[in-house]
Amino acid sequence: MIEEIFSELGPYLRGIKRADNYSIAEVHLKQTWSVPTHDTIKNQNKAIQKIPGMVYYMFYSETDSFDDVLDWIKREVIEKNLEIEQKEELLKIKVTQLKEVFENSSLEELKKLSFSSESNVLKLGKTITEKKEVENVET
Repeated sequence: MIEEIFSELGPYLRGIKRADNYSIAEVHLKQTWSVPTHDTIKNQNKAIQKIPGMVYYMFYSETDSFDDVLDWIKREVIEKNLEIEQKEELLKIKVTQLKEVFENSSLEELKKLSFSSESNVLKLGKTITEKKEVENVET
């Protein structure tokens, strides 16, 4: 069970531990990633000097189980940030394709250009992130 958790959350999950009444998960995340706020799961973070662009996070909760903390990290932090990265990459590809269309089409053709999607409204999720200063630390 524990091996599965580390395999599933690797390379981000670095360790889990119990200290007093706290369930603690230690992870390494990209510096550019956002971390949403949570009512009962708190965090502390520090930049990792040995790994530029990465930040050490300690997520902890006095009321949530390890399963709850790890599930929240997986769904709300890792998966959402990976999805954002994939969307950004797809946007770059689509912008490049659109540039090619503009370069190779006449003005009259471009005036007739239209876009559609399966749904009438495109809703992109917004995440409220914690804005904290990131300190440098050796890990």
